[in-house]
Amino acid sequence: MLSRVLMTESTVILADEPTQGVDIGAREEIYTILREAAARGAAIIVLSSSAAELEQLCDRVIVFSRGKAAKELVGDELTEHGIAQAALSATGSRSRVGTALRKVTLGRKISRSDLTPAAILALATVLLAIVAILQSEFYLTSRNFGLILPLLATLAFFAMAQQVVMMIGGIDLSVGPLAGLLVVVGSFVLSAYKTPIGMIIGLVVLAIVAAVVGLVNWTLAVVVKINPLIATLVTYTAIQGIAYLLRPLPAGKIDPVFTSYASTKLGFVPIMLVVAIVVAVLLEVAMYRTMFGVRLRATGSQHATADRIGVRTKWITLAAYVSCSVLIVPAAVLLMAQAGTGNASIGDSYTLASIGAAVLGGASIFGGRGSFIGACLGAVLVIQINTVVQFIGLPLYWQQWLLGGLTIAAAAFYSKSRTLAERS
Repeated sequence: MLSRVLMTESTVILADEPTQGVDIGAREEIYTILREAAARGAAIIVLSSSAAELEQLCDRVIVFSRGKAAKELVGDELTEHGIAQAALSATGSRSRVGTALRKVTLGRKISRSDLTPAAILALATVLLAIVAILQSEFYLTSRNFGLILPLLATLAFFAMAQQVVMMIGGIDLSVGPLAGLLVVVGSFVLSAYKTPIGMIIGLVVLAIVAAVVGLVNWTLAVVVKINPLIATLVTYTAIQGIAYLLRPLPAGKIDPVFTSYASTKLGFVPIMLVVAIVVAVLLEVAMYRTMFGVRLRATGSQHATADRIGVRTKWITLAAYVSCSVLIVPAAVLLMAQAGTGNASIGDSYTLASIGAAVLGGASIFGGRGSFIGACLGAVLVIQINTVVQFIGLPLYWQQWLLGGLTIAAAAFYSKSRTLAERS
């Protein structure tokens, strides 16, 4: 086929993946033929997914993203590493070669921002609050907020934990049973009347248990290469079995002094809610201002490309799974304060709620996108839905209907808006 093309003596030759599926010897022969054609004066345009091939053949490489030229590489820039790095960052840096960057309209900026879902959630929360206020005088009371804010703090930690794993394109189904296991373990290591040092040791034990679960999830998903959903479902079942083996029924008194610390409030605002907000802000900053955050988003966006430019994706994925599990520790502490005993099933309902909160907050199930602040606001909306449904007298199953419907709608809306923004 190549010989037939060369016989036409064309001045321009387009080589689309010229060495795909051929052996090493044939590949080198094709390279030689293309170079000879170029030496005779033909212009050779090579389209290839292999950065190494482009480096070896070309004098100039243009990286495209969604039909737009993103970057031109010549001279010393034209290396395999440089090409792969340009491909990884192409989505955020598209421009026409030889022209200035296009002016981005305010609407396009808003649609591309990972914080846009957070603003939408805040608006939805306010609207629901107005509905509740109009229906009941008891909504805007310190007693009501004193009841729902600890629940919000708990779900916020679950949502942030889920968000970490969703950044790399996974979903952790084991977070709910893990919280139950930690509460059960807490009923042993944080039993009644521990000293301050004993409480610290107990918390360290909980963190170690959580980290081990994260390590198991990573091993199944990355080392054994089981689909993350299936891997964490296996862990879900195993953790639940261990928790029920340790405490078949709720039992074992957790230190009331410890639970009082966990329940401390500033007025009607739980200290742990303040901690959750601080953690969300720190994680948000870290995701965009640190190399780990960049590598985390790169791993979730284009795993293979991130590998090619030197990102140690296996270790980034390990850090994500372990961080997810460790973030469940403060959530489990809040559940201990609520239950006071070792209850193996106390965290089960939070698995789907955490996924819903993260998706509502703008997380992509394909990875590389999301916001920890958005995840917390997703938790706010979930709690708000549950509260308002009760205040306006709807049956409790409406909580599940509204949460499920909004989650599907949010996933579809965010996906469609991002696609339209990138095409525009």
